[in-house]
Amino acid sequence: RTIRKQVTDYLSNVQDSTFKKEIEAISKPMLEKIQGVEDELIQHKAKAFQDLLALPIKLNDKIAGLGSVAASADAKPTNQVQEAYEDLSKQVDTQLTKLAKIISEDIPKFNQKAESFKTSAIKLNAVVKP
Repeated sequence: RTIRKQVTDYLSNVQDSTFKKEIEAISKPMLEKIQGVEDELIQHKAKAFQDLLALPIKLNDKIAGLGSVAASADAKPTNQVQEAYEDLSKQVDTQLTKLAKIISEDIPKFNQKAESFKTSAIKLNAVVKP
């Protein structure tokens, strides 16, 4: 979200229409990838608790629910809970790998283009790295 906000703020301040088209050509696919990662991790469309009845549960809710199931027992987690955790954690790792690739490849391309216009755009120290 920090990356998305920085890109949006940056683009809103670009006045040169030719440069804006060029930088948007780089930023649009990057923002779509970021949105895709977020969409897999978090159900951000739910505004009220009841919305979750109509919208799919995402990975963060699944892991939280699994944690509640494991914590509710007096014994160690069952094999099914452990297997479900392994599956969910692999799915989360896949999304974090995608985010790491965006941070290591797409953001430097965006910043390189922005720097060619004598301004920097995304400050990685403001972004939490996965």
